[in-house]
Amino acid sequence: MSTARPLGRIVSGLGLVLPGAAAGLFAASCSSTSEKAAPRPETAPAHSAAPSREQLTPTIDALLAGGRFHGEQWRMNLSERNGRPTLAMKLSVDGDLVLAEDRTHEIHALDRNSGVHRWMLTLAGPTTGPVGGNPASTTFLSTDELVSVERKSGSRLQMRSSQHLDFFPSGRAVAVGTTVYVGRLAPTGVQSVNLASGATGWEYPTKSPVKDLVSTGDGALSQQIGITEEGLLFALPPRPAVETSWAPTENWYRQLPGTRVVTPLALFGPSLCFGSADGFLFHVDSRSGQVRWKVPCGSDMRDQEATIAGNAIFQRSSGTLYAFAADTGKQLWTVEGAERVITRIGDLCYVDMGGSKISVRRAANGSEVASFATTGLSQVPKIQGGGQFIASDGENIFSLN
Repeated sequence: MSTARPLGRIVSGLGLVLPGAAAGLFAASCSSTSEKAAPRPETAPAHSAAPSREQLTPTIDALLAGGRFHGEQWRMNLSERNGRPTLAMKLSVDGDLVLAEDRTHEIHALDRNSGVHRWMLTLAGPTTGPVGGNPASTTFLSTDELVSVERKSGSRLQMRSSQHLDFFPSGRAVAVGTTVYVGRLAPTGVQSVNLASGATGWEYPTKSPVKDLVSTGDGALSQQIGITEEGLLFALPPRPAVETSWAPTENWYRQLPGTRVVTPLALFGPSLCFGSADGFLFHVDSRSGQVRWKVPCGSDMRDQEATIAGNAIFQRSSGTLYAFAADTGKQLWTVEGAERVITRIGDLCYVDMGGSKISVRRAANGSEVASFATTGLSQVPKIQGGGQFIASDGENIFSLN
């Protein structure tokens, strides 16, 4: 039976209490509580035992009242779903999946629209980079181990539990069919790996390390888009790794002179964004590689991924959040001290101000219309494309729209 909650409020009087042994385990293993309740989604601190689904109702009601949301979409309690104490330490959103990584390195994949638990995957260790997803697959890197799975069912694309890499990877890994593509160090470039046999295939050499790698489309129409630290932007066709002597010919490539890339790639639809060390934000058409625009954006974007939502692109740089029109690159507004845009719902942007405070602002002009606290929530992941607000206290995960 699914433990995803239906749309609407849940009566708080139906509180569920964990058995004494489980409660004791939580108290013993999760005794420290973070002062800052809404850290970046990549890593969440250990904290005290979270409430049951029903006990979370007052928190969700407060968010609904303060955040100008339309309502609750779903909620899921991982411990109730698994029948044992389960705390999510990392939470991310990738396309139609919400991915929760718990303390035992298990990945729980929830349907983004319904909260239904789709599948669970055990990794050899904690993930060391962002998930590499496309319409058909999802790939996880755990140090030098990678696991690629079929997106809908979680079935492994390789015959073994994981694929050990005999090189140090860079950026994220993406898979098409039974071939995975991943940046490699020494020598630098993109390496293809045959998931069926574990053997390495052809290589795409580069002069500097691959900063990031993403995938668009699926099958024969897919593109593996990468960017190097020295500003080579390229798209490769999905050539199988069974070939070892093939010399890759790019679908397209752009060399950006004097550009040192310092951010991951942000991808949503045809929009691809990244930032450079000299303070420029680039917006590229992911289908053709055409640079739509390049605009000044502060002086320090290092490791700050842009958020693409609606007709705007949001980037943090030098302690300031910048909003740009997606079509022209015109600067729309700025917010000093903001950390990121978490999501956009309609014409409202949900801006992380740090210190457990979320500022709700108009997408057109940045004016603040509301604010609320996320006290008690350990993860609030960024959502490319927007449409929802997803958060977790570690045990419970829920979605507001």
